[in-house]
Amino acid sequence: MKLSFEQQFIKFIRENELFSDLDHLLVAVSGGSDSVLLAHLLKKLHLKFSIAHCNFKLRGEESEGDELFVSNLADELNVPIYVKHFSTDQYATDQKVSIQMAARALRYSWFQEILKKEKINYIITAHHKDDLAETVLLNLSKGSVLNGLHGIKPKNNNIVRPLLWASKNEIKKYIAEEKISYREDSSNHSSKYQRNLIRHQIFPEFEKINPSFSETILQTSLLRNQINNWFETYCLTLKDQLFSHHQGILSCAKEALIKFNEAIIFELIRTYNFTPHQAINIYKALKGTESKEFNSKTHRIIIDRSLLQIIPIIEHEKNDGVLVFEEGNYIYQSQIIHFNFTKYPPAQFKQHPPHIAYLDADKIIFPLQIRVWKNGDYFQPFGMQGNKKISDYLTDIKQGKYEKEHQLVVVSEDIICWVVNKRIDERFKIDETTERILKIEVLNHKNETLHS
Repeated sequence: MKLSFEQQFIKFIRENELFSDLDHLLVAVSGGSDSVLLAHLLKKLHLKFSIAHCNFKLRGEESEGDELFVSNLADELNVPIYVKHFSTDQYATDQKVSIQMAARALRYSWFQEILKKEKINYIITAHHKDDLAETVLLNLSKGSVLNGLHGIKPKNNNIVRPLLWASKNEIKKYIAEEKISYREDSSNHSSKYQRNLIRHQIFPEFEKINPSFSETILQTSLLRNQINNWFETYCLTLKDQLFSHHQGILSCAKEALIKFNEAIIFELIRTYNFTPHQAINIYKALKGTESKEFNSKTHRIIIDRSLLQIIPIIEHEKNDGVLVFEEGNYIYQSQIIHFNFTKYPPAQFKQHPPHIAYLDADKIIFPLQIRVWKNGDYFQPFGMQGNKKISDYLTDIKQGKYEKEHQLVVVSEDIICWVVNKRIDERFKIDETTERILKIEVLNHKNETLHS
């Protein structure tokens, strides 16, 4: 025996564990047929819920009419209502996104605020089976990989979609039988929006090939969702195993990544806003010997020698550096560097770690300067007779590209006296005539034990 609309609604909720009868729900109601039906269904099942309505002021009097309709619906159903007006155009301009993306971001951000403030358990939206199929087609057209193919999830954290099993025709039929009134959104018929173009022109063509197209997409999507959950969990575990983390930078040996494929590489870097196309090129670069760099809007990936690094893009500090006038701690480029004078070298002077430098204080002219090295900089490496360019020295010691870009030096009257964490200049070394010693120490150095 075929289940009724209400029975299928309850079955889908229970099978997908969307929410319980005791949960307090927040229903997003636009005034359209789908969301109004959802509110009536929840009331009919005696579930506890509130209504949230967003007025984006995009359709003039129509938007005002929608707000009035939803307010009257809340009165009719005797449930609380939250209404918010948004300046969608301004947000879209400021964030450089489409009106649709702006409306979505504003809507869900506000919903989350209500949940936190009112201690509501879930946001309920009225996405249905046809919405799911349209989303999959839209994602495919934009080249989405795994995450795009599962379309809309029945449950995504605290956002649930209990109508995802129902087609638009089934919803229309139930509304007609129950004589539920709703508002028509005129923008739904405009093909200037990508989703409407798919809905009105492309989707019907697929239904000619397969009349159960939306149902096929739903079942495929549910299975794809399970596969994707497994894949995401696998890649998260893999990421923890492969990558080391230091001061916001993720690092992994190229050799460890080459044995995987482009899909896994993409999943490992996807959250840093890299595209599938970039993932393919990154995978190719892993097999090469040349240094390569890839950029997203938030991160850089540098492939250099034997290492791949994922680095946040941040505003660099001024290149003027920091002046050191006296003893104490100084901070530059996230490094904490301590300066102090002493008369006697420590017992471990001959074998000390690279984050500490001992210099002849009487050969130093204050103020010193801490800065990033520049093209043309040179020094006389400790133990050597001649000068060497900093760029050549860093290349010789196989410094990675990112580390090379951010290498600090300590300068005395335009003469580099220490390549920080690496090597002092021969001209500032301690000798038998030294009376005072300047000790310079990087306090937040990596835990390394290398000789100077």
